[in-house]
Amino acid sequence: MRKQILGLLGAASIASAALVAAAPVAGAAAPAASAGQVSAQASTIGGKISRNEVIQRAAYWYKHRSSIRYNWQGSYRDPDGKHRYRTDCSGYVSMALHLKTSASTVTLPGYGVKISRKSMKKGDFTGILGAGTGGAAGHVRIFEKWANKAHTAYWAYDFGSTPVKHKVYYFSTDKPRNGHGWSAYRYKKVY
Repeated sequence: MRKQILGLLGAASIASAALVAAAPVAGAAAPAASAGQVSAQASTIGGKISRNEVIQRAAYWYKHRSSIRYNWQGSYRDPDGKHRYRTDCSGYVSMALHLKTSASTVTLPGYGVKISRKSMKKGDFTGILGAGTGGAAGHVRIFEKWANKAHTAYWAYDFGSTPVKHKVYYFSTDKPRNGHGWSAYRYKKVY
């Protein structure tokens, strides 16, 4: 009996040491989720969302790009598998922002606050948006980060055609469409 108790105490000590070693250090950063993996502290649909989660959600569709065809009449699941969003540029941005519905290029500005394109931060969106930009007249992307110090080139997630893209875009090639220029917005519920 004494040997069993000592054995159990020894095993408990080893387990306690392992738990202490694995415990997060105060002030240490939590490990980042890999591309396409949404963090455990996920937002709720239509609620507040972190900039990191916006990018993680955008990366989810990028990771599954071989399964998603561009089709404004189609839809695809979001990371929680419970919601579906339209498989076009504004549906993609709606999914990344975790909106309650698939907005359009006409209605997306209502979810944000207009900002200068040079002040964009991770999780903002940029495109040809607002009245008169429905259908092929508009377009939108999720901004990830700057690609140069001059803030004239940027990494973005984009779903303007199959497949979903993640690449560098340039202000100089972001040309107006049908008299509408590019603008940038910050989602009202992003933090």
